[in-house]
Amino acid sequence: MATDLKSTHPSETKPGRNDINVKSVQYGVQPMIMEKDIAVPLRDGHQLYANVFRPTHEGKFPVIIAGDCYGKDSIHLEFANNIGYTLGGYNCSLFTAWEGPDPGYWVPNGYVIVKLGLRGNSGSIGKVEPLSWQEAKDYHDAIEWAGIQPWSNGNVGMNGVSYLAMCQWRVAQLNPPHLKAMIDPASIRRTPLHAAIRLDSTSTGVL
Repeated sequence: MATDLKSTHPSETKPGRNDINVKSVQYGVQPMIMEKDIAVPLRDGHQLYANVFRPTHEGKFPVIIAGDCYGKDSIHLEFANNIGYTLGGYNCSLFTAWEGPDPGYWVPNGYVIVKLGLRGNSGSIGKVEPLSWQEAKDYHDAIEWAGIQPWSNGNVGMNGVSYLAMCQWRVAQLNPPHLKAMIDPASIRRTPLHAAIRLDSTSTGVL
């Protein structure tokens, strides 16, 4: 556990490469690389933007991607605490975007985190279309982009809670070749009372 490093605040980061120290819940302060506002090309010529968190040492790592319509920098824990919102017993690093995977946990365990802003937010051009096929196609293209990056071993998994879990199912129906796993801890497919939304998709064959 690293204890002699000064932790980095998200407000101290800038577009491009940042060498940061993340104060994690599990492992103390952990050094990692954050690449901020990275362009992700789409099949129609548009671009999405992502924040990429990866280990400091060279290598090819499995990738965890999380996309949503809230934005890749959305509502960090510190902001939620300041307005009185509580997550109960849940805690995470300040670099964890709303409902997304925590880089402070995954990167020390040998993963790359890609936090993706879907179409219409985080600087991308276009209209936000929640849970649409357009959104799913964009997500598909982002998964395929992540699967061929120099830091990727070609294995990509989706992760996230609530909306970030719901949108995984439609993407999975498109069968991105590099998609190897889904982590759906809480969506309406698993907990029907989670939200009053009915997806019109058919069975995906994904467990």
